[in-house]
Amino acid sequence: MSTSIDPVTLAIKASPNGSRAGFALLNDGSDNGVVSVTVLPKPWATKSESIVSRRVFHQCGDATHTVMHELDLLEVVTSRGTAQALAFSVAELAEDGDDEGPVQRRLLEVGRRASGDVERASLDPNFEALLSVLDLTRHVRSSRLDQSILGRHSSSILRILEQRQFVAAVERVIFTARPRYEERTEALSVPRGRIQERALLLSEWSKVPNVISTFDELTLNTPILQIVAAALRATASDRHDSRLASLVGDVRHRAARLLRLLQGTSPLDAVAALRLAERTMPGGLDQPWAPALSFAQPVLRGVGVAPESGNAASHGTFAITLQMEKVWEEWLELAFPSTWGVLPQAPTSAPWATDPSRPRLSANADFLLRLEDGTVAVVDAKYKLDKGYVNSSDGYQLYAYSNLALLDGEPPQMAAILYPLLADDVRDGGDKYWRVPSSTFPLRRIGLPFASPDETGSASAFSDYLVRLRAEIVRQLTK
Repeated sequence: MSTSIDPVTLAIKASPNGSRAGFALLNDGSDNGVVSVTVLPKPWATKSESIVSRRVFHQCGDATHTVMHELDLLEVVTSRGTAQALAFSVAELAEDGDDEGPVQRRLLEVGRRASGDVERASLDPNFEALLSVLDLTRHVRSSRLDQSILGRHSSSILRILEQRQFVAAVERVIFTARPRYEERTEALSVPRGRIQERALLLSEWSKVPNVISTFDELTLNTPILQIVAAALRATASDRHDSRLASLVGDVRHRAARLLRLLQGTSPLDAVAALRLAERTMPGGLDQPWAPALSFAQPVLRGVGVAPESGNAASHGTFAITLQMEKVWEEWLELAFPSTWGVLPQAPTSAPWATDPSRPRLSANADFLLRLEDGTVAVVDAKYKLDKGYVNSSDGYQLYAYSNLALLDGEPPQMAAILYPLLADDVRDGGDKYWRVPSSTFPLRRIGLPFASPDETGSASAFSDYLVRLRAEIVRQLTK
């Protein structure tokens, strides 16, 4: 594909620190042209996909939607002016920060071209990969309010993704909508059902050929479809920043088409529909509608959320980032057996103090565990790919924790590093190391399964994953 008479290559590194999944929408300098980059968690890659370089060709003014994993390199071949605009958009992501420094910088960075083989980039015009990231966020206990999900215009982006997810769920089941009988009481010229005697006498006396009848009418005006129609109405009428047009796509038109199929439902406002959704449980025959009903609730809650105001609104770069190291810690905490004692973010004392009896608090260990046999273990959750060894920084960190951490006044008798495995990596066991010069304090280095996109697609599938993760943790830490 020819992009210009003088094409250049811009190299973009995805999550260079290997700890941020997310999405960025980069402006290419034209009115409508964008390059979007969805960064997937690195454990979702296979061994052959782990840390690869990918190339894509982009024409200024087009919309190019790419997918990468953390630590991958994307080479964008385009015109010189377009490459400069994209580089500026990437640089904009580094301007926002928190106490840890520039958070968005860890999502994308301008890098160097690959020296080896480069593969063709994966394209995602329907944002299916991005929706899988949204599925993942539903299993993170942290909320947007405490900034586990960060990014410029993140409220707007998440609202669009929730609408896309909801509309897709409705499209899958719309033609399975089941009518139900609804009891009605109306004045009819042709009586139906049960006739009120008083109304019959009144009709005979007044000579007006209408009687009040109570009857059952087959209708699609059911609570589930009323909720769905309200969420579709909210989606079809929502307004978004024009710079997000490529992400919005045709979702509003799809919602309007679906809404025409539900014209017989009673109109509900977003607040009433949300209240009804929170107390409506799909029955056995309505179970196919359960996902749509679940996805409708965030859509109804998100109505009226405007793009961020102030200086941020003037920027042309949009992004969301998810702190994957926190996700991994949360999943491990959920998977630890309830019979174990678990102390997350356990404070440790400083290694040196002017008064040794009253040392100041220093860093926090990710977990202190008391296993069923009473053993105290200090555990470090590492969101890293397997390197086949314990590197020096991790080793020194665990050495310090093993000497400084206390659980109910008792020091640890063992340590463990828990890291996620790649999608196709199956380990039968972890490695064991011994503290130098002693041979009585073991350090276990254990690879554990990371939830796949299928396992984050529903609450039941994620529950099954936690059961699998728990079984593996118990097997590895207690053998």
